[in-house]
Amino acid sequence: FFDLLPDNGVTEILETCITVLKQLAVGSLKGLDGLQSMCPGGPYQQWMNDPTGSNGAGGATYFALASEFEPSEPGLKQFVMNRLSDRVFSGQNDLIVPAASVHDANGAAAFPIERKHVFDQGAGVAHSGYFADVKARELILSWLGE
Repeated sequence: FFDLLPDNGVTEILETCITVLKQLAVGSLKGLDGLQSMCPGGPYQQWMNDPTGSNGAGGATYFALASEFEPSEPGLKQFVMNRLSDRVFSGQNDLIVPAASVHDANGAAAFPIERKHVFDQGAGVAHSGYFADVKARELILSWLGE
């Protein structure tokens, strides 16, 4: 990106700051368990996908929430984020995760997940809004009661 801008002190400082931030982010990744758990082939995913059930999840029923996000309120930020996500994922997504990756077959024993709910475009539910959505909370509570 910075290659498109003319060289000057400001772009050099910004480029240096971004490089330092990237290095800090990579170095601190090991301390972020939530991100580590999403590492393909990582220990947590291997444990979750253990077909023998030795992880204690043998016979467990999995549920999934996904979304095909489209902005429901006017605003440049949501419009731009949605357009970028649609180009990156080239399919249904909730701005962060492709919807199909939440529930479709992926080689793991627990997939595909049959008990799922995919919010349609009209719902306006993005990845960070699942727990704020009334329908999502109702689904989660009903699934926990099963």
